[in-house]
Amino acid sequence: MHLKKRFGMNEDTISTLDKVFAATFVCLLLQIVLASTNSGFAFWNSNAAASTGNNITTLTVAPPTITTVTRPSPNKVDVTWTASPTNATRAIQNYWIFRRPTGPGAFVQVGTVSGSTLTYRDTPPLPVPTQYDYVVQAFISDFTSPNSNIKTSPTTAIDSTPPTTTIKCNGVACSAVTYYTANVSVTLTATDPDDSVASITRTLDGTPTTTAGATVTFTVSGDGTHTLTFAATDSAGNVEVIKSQTIKIDTVAPVISSTAICDTNGVVPTTNPNWINANATFVVLANVTDATSGVASVTTDLGVVGSAPYMSVTLTLTSITCNGVTYNYSVSITRAGSGQGVNLYYYDVIGTDNAGNVAHSNGLHTGNLSGDTTNPTTPTGLASVNGGAGTGKITLNWNACTDTGGSGFDGYHVNVFLWGTTTKAAQYPNGVNVTGATTFLFTLTSGTRYDFQVQAADNAGNNSALSAKLTNIRAP
Repeated sequence: MHLKKRFGMNEDTISTLDKVFAATFVCLLLQIVLASTNSGFAFWNSNAAASTGNNITTLTVAPPTITTVTRPSPNKVDVTWTASPTNATRAIQNYWIFRRPTGPGAFVQVGTVSGSTLTYRDTPPLPVPTQYDYVVQAFISDFTSPNSNIKTSPTTAIDSTPPTTTIKCNGVACSAVTYYTANVSVTLTATDPDDSVASITRTLDGTPTTTAGATVTFTVSGDGTHTLTFAATDSAGNVEVIKSQTIKIDTVAPVISSTAICDTNGVVPTTNPNWINANATFVVLANVTDATSGVASVTTDLGVVGSAPYMSVTLTLTSITCNGVTYNYSVSITRAGSGQGVNLYYYDVIGTDNAGNVAHSNGLHTGNLSGDTTNPTTPTGLASVNGGAGTGKITLNWNACTDTGGSGFDGYHVNVFLWGTTTKAAQYPNGVNVTGATTFLFTLTSGTRYDFQVQAADNAGNNSALSAKLTNIRAP
């Protein structure tokens, strides 16, 4: 009415102005609401609204539930809780842990953990019997949950967690498989998450020893396999589950008790080893043992005295007998071009055990292998003497041979054939070896005719030419 009178406005004009004022008021009110929301007024409100462009999103964050508050030691408190049951499109980002002295008063934040962690260890300012209250809040972006339930720490500490002990050998991780080649320095170190470590008890090969404190260093010595068990005890009396460690020690190299090289070219087995001929096929032989870790490998180096080895080969665990001695390792070698002379060459058998200890039979490469390139003379003068009628016995005789090559005369190989053939007599399918004599008594089939032939050999494997055959000898 006032407007109408003062400004001469009619009713329609006044109605239009009222509508404009009303619209302007609504716009101002909406701006105030949006500004207050974006300024963080709802930061601590679990049901707050967040502005995203022209939309307003509300996120409700439910509180977690504290399940336990324990005192594992006088100065520590462990708080655990269940996850916040918030049904949100985004996962919990963090949990905030708050503490206050038991009773009324404000909570103070003492820790933050990730949203996947549901436990927190606190170190309050005062030990037991002082008690503290704890609450936990869940946090997502700009939204937090209300406080969880309040849980109070106990007045006494209960430590149920035993210590843990680690072991090192010579400053690094121990091996139960590898052999050590010297005494082993062993260090045991115990840790406890709640209390101090009171002692470590160890038992080495059945002998127990307890040492106060959290660490101990001692020496394990003596070849063989040692068994070590150990466990730590904390100040609350918790004892760790006993652990075990095997420690193997081998400080002694393998034993090479005997070696030989025996030529295999000769028709008669050698009686004087370590001689080879110009086109030698020979066997390197060795007896090698190791009492603790066992033999890992056996090899041999061969060379000319004063020079590096010209050959290195591996022996296998194969038994061979030479000159009455049986060897447990052997290898066959063929090498042409050997010269004439005593101790022109060397061979060195090398034994290695599983601990890595190494033994040499001839580490200085002193000459111990000789060459003989000269054949013995050819047997002559074969003659036979029959035994009594019906006995089938024939004694064969021949002239002695000589050898000048240095290895020494070894013996004779005698073959007996059916007359006029290359078929050997059934009684002597491999012939016979004769050493130290120039005669041999054969027992054959009575009435059957035979041929005889002799060949000589030296100790380097050089063979003479075959003798002329003594033919058509009838067994009586």
